[in-house]
Amino acid sequence: MTTKNNALTFQTGEAVVYPSHGVGLITGIEEQEIAGFKLKLLVMTLVHN
Repeated sequence: MTTKNNALTFQTGEAVVYPSHGVGLITGIEEQEIAGFKLKLLVMTLVHN
């Protein structure tokens, strides 16, 4: 994870902690348009809770 203009950026393969679900591994990053807004979404696989 790095910071750029005060925004967090993640890369595939990084481990993250999702507070209510536990430790996860980022397996992909997708961009989707929802209600006219382009969103960057992280795809995670939970490793341990």
